[in-house]
Amino acid sequence: DPEEYLDCHPVDVAAFVGDRGAHAKNLNEQFEAFCDPETTPVVKGVWLWEHYKREYYYEDDGARPRDSAGEIVPFDGEAALGFDPDHIENAVARAGQRAEELAAVVDERTVDVDPEFDEDAFFSSVDGTTTLANRYDLEKAVPVEKKTHFREVERYWVNKPYAFVIIFHSVKENEKKYYVVEPHLNRIEDDLTEFLTNKLRTAIKYGDDSVVEGGRDNRGRVIEAETYELLSRYDLYDPPASASAAAAAGDDGSTADA
Repeated sequence: DPEEYLDCHPVDVAAFVGDRGAHAKNLNEQFEAFCDPETTPVVKGVWLWEHYKREYYYEDDGARPRDSAGEIVPFDGEAALGFDPDHIENAVARAGQRAEELAAVVDERTVDVDPEFDEDAFFSSVDGTTTLANRYDLEKAVPVEKKTHFREVERYWVNKPYAFVIIFHSVKENEKKYYVVEPHLNRIEDDLTEFLTNKLRTAIKYGDDSVVEGGRDNRGRVIEAETYELLSRYDLYDPPASASAAAAAGDDGSTADA
């Protein structure tokens, strides 16, 4: 009796196989989705060896790697982990303890800001880029020993994106602390700033007398022009294309059509 071996009537074989094939395809898609390392969080009990192998062991076509002799290179869990896989529970426990210790250190060395404040928006320019003065500079501006008892009260820009003010309440001293935060300079940047500042003072000192005789607005324009000239001289600044074109037109003595 063929039906006993086929689990269906011989006439229904095509439909039976098609139905089982659809089930097999569905199960395979579910399995592939489950094993996808891109969509699986690296969490204990969720991320398995199969996810690791698909990320770091299998070839691009899913086959196991082979050596130069064509032999399959067996997967070595100990080499992958750096310790015996049988000790993974202890390793995870130690890692959890280290994470808690590190979190405590980070909390101690990080400024306590207003948790409701949108820092991403505050430190973003109109074009979506990060402002020159940002959270990094804030952390550098406040001494480590102060961070344990400073609580943010308010902050606002005074010269965006270059400088902002932040006001803290010191729970230790029961008073307000006021900080003006600007981009933090490392030693090399600090030396370069001092060098260029001295050069700028010399250029202005022996420059046009209009710097002294002119009004405040005129002095500001002259200082700005001298600064850009100095930065360009040391190849630290490229003027905008429009400004370069205007300067070139001025040098040629050309004027716009009336």
